[in-house]
Amino acid sequence: MEKIDVLMINLSIIESEMAMMPPLGQMYIATVLKKNGYKVKILDLAVEKNKLEIVYQMICKYDPKIVGLSSYYETWNQMYNVAELIKRVNKDIVACVGGNGATFSYEEIMNNENIDYVIRFEGEYSFLQLCEYVMKSSGSLDCISGLVYRWKKQICINQESRITTLDELPFPDRELIDLKKYIYPFTIITSRGCAGNCIFCSSKAFWNKKVRFRSIDNVVEELREIKQKYDADTFFLLDDNFTLNSKRVSEFCQLLINEKMNFKWFCETRADCLKKSILQEMYDSGCRWLQIGLESGNDNVLKNIGKNLKYEQIEKAIKEAYLLGFKIKISAILGHHMDDDSTINETIQKVEYLKTEYGAEIAWSVNTPFPGTDLYIQREKYGIDILTNSWNNYRMDNPIINTKFLRVNDLRKYLAMVEGRNGDEGIYKA
Repeated sequence: MEKIDVLMINLSIIESEMAMMPPLGQMYIATVLKKNGYKVKILDLAVEKNKLEIVYQMICKYDPKIVGLSSYYETWNQMYNVAELIKRVNKDIVACVGGNGATFSYEEIMNNENIDYVIRFEGEYSFLQLCEYVMKSSGSLDCISGLVYRWKKQICINQESRITTLDELPFPDRELIDLKKYIYPFTIITSRGCAGNCIFCSSKAFWNKKVRFRSIDNVVEELREIKQKYDADTFFLLDDNFTLNSKRVSEFCQLLINEKMNFKWFCETRADCLKKSILQEMYDSGCRWLQIGLESGNDNVLKNIGKNLKYEQIEKAIKEAYLLGFKIKISAILGHHMDDDSTINETIQKVEYLKTEYGAEIAWSVNTPFPGTDLYIQREKYGIDILTNSWNNYRMDNPIINTKFLRVNDLRKYLAMVEGRNGDEGIYKA
């Protein structure tokens, strides 16, 4: 039996042999562990069928001392099922949960006897310290940043600290995954955090209010590595808003041009961070695809969800990007707390216009008040009534709320309408 120290498991509801992107967060953690002498493997259930069976096989084959689980609300039951399976195979394996769900719903997770620890917020150094404690009896639990643990039948919650210098993190070890199983195998994050105040997003609560940046030299060095090692020709930037700092973007684009690596690349951005000059530099350096948040076509709704943009600004940015040759994907959300029939129909009409006029692709979703968002925390203030207690039902393709102006069945019908299907029946269960 080939033993390892740590098995990282990325949970997923996807049933496919291909996934969009690899689990970059777990790759960072696993790389830090590997650099410190631990034997680590990653099991990404997004690219595996028969999920519990493959988990069982991996546990039996490698006999890890610690298993690290991701936590997404739509995979909540799967998280518990996997943890139960791990303990059934070997009760001495330590099960630790990290990620978004762990950060905002840690007490509930710790009420499950099959889960030993939760790590809130960033996990690279916290997971390393937990490994040192479990496998080397080194350090103390109460000194591990963001750790939640049991002590004398009490749940203890450590204060979190932030990684202030992102350049000190090693580049993700892409040998830990099968790159052929991903549509976009080369993903990079150049910053952590978001300066926005959207009430439906938990990014600021997870990453903290201050946006932290890697140096551009450090980012370009990672790009050199994936070019030389894998002969990659595309990469996807996963920053919440890559174009937040125009000077930094300009420096990045110029370095890419000077390096002549001939990448095609993609990023997410906000319309108010897209000056025409910056768009031109991005295009010249190989950027060909932009994702821009529309969220609503109604200015009053945009104001009340904290977007701090007007539709006119968003259309202007989309038009300028289109004229330069960019492919554009826009995201839109149905069922904001200020939405009614007229504002939703306005959004649908404007989206159709953006599709026709500028060839924009559209990613529709339904307003879902995830823990960590202002919308969830202050749902009574916003007039939101959540209709289910099951985290598994918290999905952006599954209406679970009533608002002051719309019922859940209204949202279900609108979502079915924009997706081009009949949809009186929904996924949600109370």
